[in-house]
Amino acid sequence: MYNPSIRTPAVTPLTSTPSKGILERIQLVEEFYDGECKHMRDLITAVEYYMEPLRRLSILEPIEIHKLFYTIDRLLPVFEDLVLRLSRAIEVNSCVPLIAQVFLEWLDVRYLGIPSEEDCSSTHGIQHNATSVETPASTGFSFVAELIIDYVAHLFESREYLEAFIRHRTKFSDFLSRCSTTSSNQRLDLWHFLTAGS
Repeated sequence: MYNPSIRTPAVTPLTSTPSKGILERIQLVEEFYDGECKHMRDLITAVEYYMEPLRRLSILEPIEIHKLFYTIDRLLPVFEDLVLRLSRAIEVNSCVPLIAQVFLEWLDVRYLGIPSEEDCSSTHGIQHNATSVETPASTGFSFVAELIIDYVAHLFESREYLEAFIRHRTKFSDFLSRCSTTSSNQRLDLWHFLTAGS
């Protein structure tokens, strides 16, 4: 069972009155962080309350579970890592260039132009030189990017399998019905989850 610790980062207090632009950037960072936390919780829900019970109760065969959820159990630790990195970075400084650097490092992409402390603490608009990015091998995608792309590319097939299982597997459709009516399953609509992607 996955049990990550999601907490609100303790943002370092600003030493001077921030400009409107800085406040907007801080809000952008908070919204990005909250969105990634929600996405991680959805992944946890899909694994804990759908994939694992389907396997444990033998409602679907292992190969069918793989067709439905594909590599979601490999994807979850990757997003747990992103949320942890973002939380630590925000506690240091909720600065857009810094968070962008964290995101690119998580993707294993090199960011050519590291934000300076002055960039992040200035009460004026953050200005920095044009930068570029490259993957570790200069060509192709990093491991994390490939994992995400591969998972998302499989979602169309996952939705087709979901529809087929609902039509032809009574135990499976009954299981989904129970999930949608159980109070503890204010969880996740599986169809919506497979439609939303990563």
